[in-house]
Amino acid sequence: LIWGYHWLQVGLYEPLVIGQTREARQAGVASAVARFRQMLGDPPATLPYQMPMTSAIAPTFATRYPELAIIFDNLHSMHDVISDILVSEKVPRHRKRAEILLAAARFRDDTTEVMSVAGWRRMAEMMGLHNMGGPATGLLGALPTPTVPRGFVMRHDRDGNMIGEHAGHEAAPKEDSANRRAPDPHAGHVAPAAVVHTEHQMAEPDSAGALATVEAFHAALAAGDSLRVLSLLSDDVVMQGDGVATPSDGVAGQGDGVVVSRASYRRLAMASDIARARALPVVRRAVRVRLEGHVAWVTATTSSRGTLAGRPAAFTGAELVVLLHGAEGWRITSIHRSSRRTVQ
Repeated sequence: LIWGYHWLQVGLYEPLVIGQTREARQAGVASAVARFRQMLGDPPATLPYQMPMTSAIAPTFATRYPELAIIFDNLHSMHDVISDILVSEKVPRHRKRAEILLAAARFRDDTTEVMSVAGWRRMAEMMGLHNMGGPATGLLGALPTPTVPRGFVMRHDRDGNMIGEHAGHEAAPKEDSANRRAPDPHAGHVAPAAVVHTEHQMAEPDSAGALATVEAFHAALAAGDSLRVLSLLSDDVVMQGDGVATPSDGVAGQGDGVVVSRASYRRLAMASDIARARALPVVRRAVRVRLEGHVAWVTATTSSRGTLAGRPAAFTGAELVVLLHGAEGWRITSIHRSSRRTVQ
């Protein structure tokens, strides 16, 4: 149903672009809406079997506005990824938020699954228009017949070519006078063996994932989500503020201090950190990520303003977060913060 909605969203743009008159545009929109309602006739069999790609469903619109078309496809893909994380039994409930933030970070970066514009168009062609619900204009009486199993997994390289084993391409079904369906070059795809994505596979060492973990940690503090906060820390985390240490035996030092171990942080400093994050919202600027293998350093300047002990307060400072990537993804191993008060 979500894919059907995706089809309708991009399908409505095509008649608006190609229609030469108001009447033609209205007729095209009405036709696309009627096709969408036809998709709802016998779900899920009558709904798209693959995520509709804008360049296939609405080629004129995609040619005229390629940036918008690519944005739509990425947003639709992210919608599906987040839905998949939410329902996946392979991702424990306490990890779902982190994986969603990681996915969002990967969609924002400029390194993950990058492909050329030509490759994006070729990928849509390789997926097969009939598997996406058919074109938005020039509609035939019957719905197109999909030629791949529902949810058939296709991976593509930068140039839009399929990656992996895709044997079993047979002749497309012949044109049928009843359906008036043209041959489809993707008939007879044999689905490859299912790819099992472990949590480690979903969290490859990358700067976006490290940054997402840091952002998730601060968001959890501000939300008062203590379980989430602790889940992002390593067992031997070291947290230092303004150079005053808390020994490894867990005895608190003066000032912000240093806490060694997650257990010590939970017992000695987490409650005050949560209270401070709520009272003094922090803005982080000049954020930089340095990545070397399985280690990442995230630096930022900070500023915060709010009410502390019933009086206005503001601070400026700096923060260094060190993370280590392991089987469970990124975990924070060290945080060093320094700050000075700017308002009494």
